Amino acid sequence: MLQTIKNFFKKILPPPVQVFHREIARILDEIVSMRKEQAQLLALNRELRQDVSLKMQEYEDMAAHLAEDNAALKQRLEQQEKTLLALNSEIRRQGHCILQTMDRSERRAAKAPILSVLIPVYNVEPYLRECLNSVVGQTMKELEILCVDDGSTDGSLQILEEYAQKDPRVKVIHKEQNEGLLLARKTAVNAASGAYILFVDSDDYIAPDLCAFAEEITREEAADILQFGAEVCDSSQDAAKAAWLKHRLTPLPRELASGDILREAYVNRSYATTLWGKLYKSDLCRKAYSALPDVYCYAGEDIFAYFYLAYYAQSYKGIPTRAYYTYRHGLGITNAEIMSLEKFEMYCNMSKLVKYIHDNLIQESKDPNLWDSYRALTRRVSEDCCRIYASRIRPEDKEDAWKLLVSYWGDNPIAEETAQKKLGISLHQSKAEQ
Repeated sequence: MLQTIKNFFKKILPPPVQVFHREIARILDEIVSMRKEQAQLLALNRELRQDVSLKMQEYEDMAAHLAEDNAALKQRLEQQEKTLLALNSEIRRQGHCILQTMDRSERRAAKAPILSVLIPVYNVEPYLRECLNSVVGQTMKELEILCVDDGSTDGSLQILEEYAQKDPRVKVIHKEQNEGLLLARKTAVNAASGAYILFVDSDDYIAPDLCAFAEEITREEAADILQFGAEVCDSSQDAAKAAWLKHRLTPLPRELASGDILREAYVNRSYATTLWGKLYKSDLCRKAYSALPDVYCYAGEDIFAYFYLAYYAQSYKGIPTRAYYTYRHGLGITNAEIMSLEKFEMYCNMSKLVKYIHDNLIQESKDPNLWDSYRALTRRVSEDCCRIYASRIRPEDKEDAWKLLVSYWGDNPIAEETAQKKLGISLHQSKAEQ
């Protein structure tokens, strides 16, 4: 095509213009040359792209193989880790069994108890005999039964003394004045000599083979806290609440360690914070109760005491079993009854225990599990106070009750959030205005 153009210009152009013709011819030759170079570059580019594509495919194949190898290696490592953990757990379990066998042989030789059953007692005369009968009638006899009479004004002390005279395992500690459940249990913990502790409330009762189960399970399981099955005997006629309690009393069917024990109990509320329904190592109980203050506690003793037990515990294990423990629900004040200002103040007084936990455990800690659990506990007890204020205080007592709520909780930021959410009122603002 280009040659045809050259010939055409050669024919039509006169001699004076041939110089211009030669220049055009030269430019056309350069275009031809450039097109050839372009074609060569395009061919080279195609070759390079094919090479790159092949290399990329090779790298992708290599990456896929490496990923497969890494996945297989990770799986093998995970399996080996599980095997090592299981082996380590089995070694610890066997070591625990050996130590338990030695300890129990020594205890039996010294006629020392394996298990201490701790029963705080305060004005429960109608239910106390059934509770005591369920404990003294246990199929396992190597028990220590410590009953702390917390200044009862009914016939409870006389019943305790009657059982103590008949059964030398029953020991009665009498307090002249009522000091509250926290101090009653603390007194019992300090007096206990068993390797393990079982808390039983004086208006509840236990299955006849609970202690035998405790003796057997603590031979095999080394956890600081062991939770077993419990049931609810409902006297409140509140079926929904009873069903909720039954669900909460179901043991969490797995092992927990350190901070997870607190988090599952308080943040996730995966299992109940009741002291009963669980077995504890005595050393753990002594450590936890030695850290708790010597104060009167009318409400929320379990939730505060268990916070310390869970904090100091290194391990928890929930064991799904049949109901070994029966909790009587609804014997005391129900959630529908009017509450006096005096008792409402006792509930508000829980703010002091919240502050005590903050100042002694939380303030200097950087553990997120501990902080989250503390916030959950504070939210829970402050919600109780707000709920009581909203639904169980007489209209004529509302003003004084609000002053109590502000006085006890006004400086707590978590309680402020709770009051804003539940009541739509600011504790901080009211405290500032007082």
